[in-house]
Amino acid sequence: MSETGLAEHTLDVAVFSLSLMGVNYQDYLREAYRLVRYGGWLKVAEPATRWQEHNLEELLGAIASSGFSVVGRPSYRDRFIYLDAIKS
Repeated sequence: MSETGLAEHTLDVAVFSLSLMGVNYQDYLREAYRLVRYGGWLKVAEPATRWQEHNLEELLGAIASSGFSVVGRPSYRDRFIYLDAIKS
């Protein structure tokens, strides 16, 4: 997922669901930033236990350092954390 081979700015939305578990998940986020058009969205649905153990701030920092801006606050439902970010 860190090198999809797709052209830049081709997506309106990138969704990560059960996919940010690799040690190089920050590479995945950078690839999503490359692929998403300006004004496009990043949607994340990941197991809450993963980010409670490894600190939610780490995930939020990785999203921000990849270039996205988190919109609103993360929400927790059904053992998952959900969050949205936009590319501006």
